[in-house]
Amino acid sequence: MMRILPMKLAVKKSRKRATIKFIIVLTILLIVLNLPIVSNKVRNYTYLFFSPFQSGFWKAGSFVSNFLSGIKNSSQLSQENELLKSKINNLIIQGAKNFELEKENQSLRQALKMQDERDFKLIFANIISKEIDKDIIILDRGKKESIIKDLPVITEEGVLIGKVEEVYDDFSRVSLISEKSTVFNVRIWREEEGFNDDIQGVINGLGGLKLELKLIPKEKDIRDSDVVLTSALGGIFPEGLLVGKTRDLQKVDIEPFWRIKVEPAFNITNSGRVFLIE
Repeated sequence: MMRILPMKLAVKKSRKRATIKFIIVLTILLIVLNLPIVSNKVRNYTYLFFSPFQSGFWKAGSFVSNFLSGIKNSSQLSQENELLKSKINNLIIQGAKNFELEKENQSLRQALKMQDERDFKLIFANIISKEIDKDIIILDRGKKESIIKDLPVITEEGVLIGKVEEVYDDFSRVSLISEKSTVFNVRIWREEEGFNDDIQGVINGLGGLKLELKLIPKEKDIRDSDVVLTSALGGIFPEGLLVGKTRDLQKVDIEPFWRIKVEPAFNITNSGRVFLIE
């Protein structure tokens, strides 16, 4: 009995080291895929090969955040406690599978409702990874599912996430609205007043999941927590999609416009499922 336990611990340590090595290799590959010399065909086959692992890591992150935040591993636990923990984890995983299935069904129900209300044709997709150094996510839908460049991407609640930047056979790269290259028109909405067509501006992505609202003259009545929605101007996104709320309003004497930060309405870590608007 005393000889078996050290052997099990050694096996666990070996598996842990192998997992860390695999994650490092996967990270390096994802960085290399962003290089201009890499063809779309190579990127697609690489995403196709690694998508089960990327998807697993993505879901596991949400798992740990929601279910395992209070559980700590310890090499000093007795064999009885290890067995008990294994049983508990199995129950958690089974419960999480049921929870994920119910969430997916709920997402589809909300999407069908939105299609009826907004006359949208939607394509369901899963987020399988996020690029490390950019506000870019990878979806498990591509040319085979009729995905094309510039399709808007939203949550089931109608919150704007971004648009398709590049399409492969089985996957798509989506530029989030917070990506630095993103610019689009918006307008202000207040619950007690509705749309204020007199207050319209432009959203600029700042990177790091941050947004800035620009070109709002200082004489305009803009307030903290005003709702920001997409405008029909520019034709980039459908009108009326939720972008976020105004935060940190500042007036600078020598500048004619407000300085306004916008808090995005989406939480990318909780947005495992998304929809593309055809």
